[in-house]
This record gives sequence, C-alpha cells and structure tokens, in this order.
Amino acid sequence: MKLYIGVTTYNRKDIIQYNAKSLLQVDEIENCEIHVFDDCSNEYNMKFLKKIYKTDKVICNKENLGADANAKKMFMDFLKSDCDYLFCADSDLIYTKDVLRVIEKSIYKIKKANKPVIFSVFSEKHHTIFEEFDSDLCKKKFIGGAGTVMDKEIIKLFIENVPLKYNKEIEGIDCYYCSVLNSLNYDMFCTKKSYVQHIGVFGQGANLVDIEWGIDFKIDSIVNANAIYYICEKYYKIDEEKIKSMALNLAKVDKIGVRLSIKMLYYSIISRFKRKN
Repeated sequence: MKLYIGVTTYNRKDIIQYNAKSLLQVDEIENCEIHVFDDCSNEYNMKFLKKIYKTDKVICNKENLGADANAKKMFMDFLKSDCDYLFCADSDLIYTKDVLRVIEKSIYKIKKANKPVIFSVFSEKHHTIFEEFDSDLCKKKFIGGAGTVMDKEIIKLFIENVPLKYNKEIEGIDCYYCSVLNSLNYDMFCTKKSYVQHIGVFGQGANLVDIEWGIDFKIDSIVNANAIYYICEKYYKIDEEKIKSMALNLAKVDKIGVRLSIKMLYYSIISRFKRKN
C-alpha cells in the first residue's frame, strides 16, 4: 500500500506549523509521500513549506484559485502518481501517532468487503451514523473532506461528476460530492473514533469561531496538546463566551471536568500528558 498524503495550504502560518509538526511525528510517516499544494499564500513561500513539511513535493499556485480548485489540482496530481490511496490531510488538522496504522487496517477491511475505498478518520457528532459496519467502522451519508482516504476510482468519479463551480446553496464541495456518491449508491465509511482533530477556525473553507471536536480524539503527544492549547488561547482573547462553549464541548469528549476555566482546562491536558509520559 502506497499512501499519498495531500496537504492544501493557504496562509494561516501559525496553524500549518502545528499541522506539520503533528504530521511528521506520526508513526511510519517516512513510508508515505507528502505533497503540499499552496494556493498563492502571502505569509510564506515554497522554501518555508519544504522546510516545515520536510518534502520537495511542493507546488505553489501563481494566483489564488480558491480551496476547491486547489483541491482538484491535488486530485489530478494524485491520479498521475504511482500511489494507491490519497489521504486528504488538511493543513488545519493534527493527527494521532497511530493514524497510519488505522488507515491501513481500515483499507484492508473495506477492500475485503469488495467496496471502493472512501472513508474518514475524522468522526464527529454532527455526522451521524447511517449504518453499522463493525466495531471500528460505520457508514455515514456525509463524511466531509478533511481526514478522508480515497482510492483512484473515487477520485476519478469526483473529477467526472463534481463541477468546479457548484450550487452556492450547498455548504461546500464536500457536501456536493457526498450527495453524488449517495445518488450512485456508494458506501462511505468512517472510523467510530477520531484520529485527526481540527484546530483551524478561519480559512478559505471556514469562517467561524468554532471547532468540530473529534469523538474520542486521543491527545497522545505534547505537540498535539500544545496545538489545541494555542488555538483556544488565541480565540479566548477574541470571544470568551465562544471559547467557553468550545471548552465545554471538549470536556464532554475528553471527560475533563466541565467546571474548569479555559486556561486551566488546557493546562490540565498538557500536564496530564507529561505525567503519563
């Protein structure tokens, strides 16, 4: 199995540095190809991206194409590669150390069931389970784009059926391609636990002071703990009530006492990790 890890970037220099650090600490990452597609950022250049992601496979657009067109460029490059599967590792994600082992195991199970490979390792409560599959995987009608793994059959289907200019009433291109897959009776899978976590708030595909918390996301490194602490500290200064709400959501997921203040909550995350290790 050869995995193509695609990272689409646009500014957010602080966020992508956490993304790169988290990605590079994943177990067996050296066996994968990391490809970066930058959409004409003005906060950094190609040299910076090559340095933090430790890869020469960096493409920088000469003009801003927008998130969807940049993703399509990544899809086309993947189809030309000798890799078997694409992992959409968005630039605002952090990853558990075992995410690649989970991906390999999930691919094996889906292939054994004679299904095309499309599944997400990002599980969150708003995307409800449509059908049980086994103890680790379920089927959903919508899985989003970030943290999704796909084979070339699925990518070719996207290229053929999903227009670059889509209905603006639809919330995003990922909603559109999920609706296409549903109409064609394709199964979309998702891990029941989350092995990636969003840390981005503002970007080309998001403009909310809110974060979707992954179900049972395991904070298994100080890099990931620091990333979550950073983003909540940053937006705590912008909107205290929003961040308190975010803290309560994480508390429910990670079983931390909900009465802790935002700062104490994340100091607690980091200190718990240090004690454990």
